[in-house]
Amino acid sequence: MKIWKAFGSAHSAHLTIIGKFENVSKAEGANEIVKNFLDGVWKDRYHNKEEFCEQWKNVNDAVLSLGPNDSDFNIGWDNLCDVNQDGKTVTVSGMSGLNVGGIIKLMLLYDPIEIKITGQTGP
Repeated sequence: MKIWKAFGSAHSAHLTIIGKFENVSKAEGANEIVKNFLDGVWKDRYHNKEEFCEQWKNVNDAVLSLGPNDSDFNIGWDNLCDVNQDGKTVTVSGMSGLNVGGIIKLMLLYDPIEIKITGQTGP
């Protein structure tokens, strides 16, 4: 059973994160690691950052020092976000929480040209 460990519904959000990369290869890397992170946390495949980093260190060793921290795993998610790639752009949408740090850190591992967060917070 998944237990949501974030704030109550009065603190919900409707956010989208958009990462733009210099080439398709970097966008593919960001897309793959972000999908795996979100899916893994949602399904409790990774209980902490060490488990996640162990899985990804051979793909991108910077994840060991620049990847998500413990709080990015411990806050939990109340829904599984949508992660999509269109060419050089990776979009994470359907977020109802404010915990965007882990996603942004993972995108930063692939040298984005730009990362934007759009949406609104509140009830």
